[in-house]
Amino acid sequence: MYEALPPAADVSAFLDRLNAQGARSFRFFSGLAFTTSPTSAEVVEAYVKDAETTYAFELLPDTGSVADLQAQLNAQGARGFKWGGPYVVGGQIRTLYRKDNGFASTYSYTVLSAPADSTGYLSQVNAQGGNGYYSVGGAYMVGGTTVLVYQKDAQGSATYGHEALGQPGSDADFLAQLEAQGARGFRFKTGYVFSDGLKLLYEKDLSQAATFSYQSLQPAANSADYIVQANAEGAKGNALVGDYGLPSGQIRTLYVKPASCSDFLCDTRSLFGF
Repeated sequence: MYEALPPAADVSAFLDRLNAQGARSFRFFSGLAFTTSPTSAEVVEAYVKDAETTYAFELLPDTGSVADLQAQLNAQGARGFKWGGPYVVGGQIRTLYRKDNGFASTYSYTVLSAPADSTGYLSQVNAQGGNGYYSVGGAYMVGGTTVLVYQKDAQGSATYGHEALGQPGSDADFLAQLEAQGARGFRFKTGYVFSDGLKLLYEKDLSQAATFSYQSLQPAANSADYIVQANAEGAKGNALVGDYGLPSGQIRTLYVKPASCSDFLCDTRSLFGF
C-alpha cells in the first residue's frame, strides 16, 4: 500500500511525520515530483506499507568526511538503524536512518572509494558481497570523495553477487534483459555511468533461489494517479521501483514482482536502493 503526502515544512516536521507513518507500518519510499507547467511541479513524499511491522526514524546531520560517515553509520547500525541515504527537507540536508521495530538485528558498515570503471566496481562489490556486505544505494559523494556504502546484517548469513551489463539498443531489448536477469535471480538496481560507459547494475542474494519479473507502465501525470497505479499494481504483488528512462528516451514506471524470495532484496525500494 502506498500513500503520498505534501512535503514537510522543516526537519522537525519531517521527523514527526516519519515516525507517525512508521507507527502505522509505513516507511519512507522517496520524494516524487510531477511537472504541472514549464515552471512548476507538484512535489510529494511517498510512503509504502509492505510488511506487518512498525518503524522508528532518525535524521542526523550530513557528514563532511568519509571517516565521519563511517563512524556515524556504525554508531547507528549498532543501535539497529539502517542507513537510508541523504534527503533535503526545508533546504537542509539530513541523513535518514530507519529501524524495523520487529527485527532485533544490528548492522556494521564499510565505506570504500568507488572505482571509476565497471571492472573495478564488480571486483569491489563482489568481494564485499562474498563477505556478506550489501552495497546500499548507488555511489555517494562525501567530503569530495565518491564512495560506495556497504552494510552487513549481524544476524544474516546471505552473500551477494553482482553483474554490470551493457545498455541494450532498444526498449524491447532492455525489458528482455530485465526479465532474463530476473529469471536468473538478479534484481535490477539502476543504471550507472562508469568511465567505460553506461552499465545496468544487477544484484543477487546468493543464499536463495529467488526470481524477479517486471512490469513497465506509462507514468502517471500527478501524485494521485501515481498512487492509484502503484496500489493497483501492489495488489497484484508488483512492487514499485520508480520511473526510468528507456533506451529510446521514453520514461516508464517500473514494477518488480519477486518470487520464492525473502529478506530485503524482495522489498519495495526506490532506484537508489534504499
